[in-house]
Amino acid sequence: MPIFWVVERVEEARFPDRVRIEGAEEEALCLRTQERWPAAGRSLFCLREKEPSAVTEEIERVPVASTHVSSDA
Repeated sequence: MPIFWVVERVEEARFPDRVRIEGAEEEALCLRTQERWPAAGRSLFCLREKEPSAVTEEIERVPVASTHVSSDA
């Protein structure tokens, strides 16, 4: 099944962007971010999304070329 890296704009002033990894039937990771991408030499502040917000725009959708799933949980 294809996996995608998705960047979206949401209706939230403090964390206006959502970055998520979308798999076959579920989201593997969904983060709320203050910026879409970090600037050179800077960090990107983010929080794991607990409650979904309304998406106003999908900005980018890119297929993930490779993943590694660890059997160590």
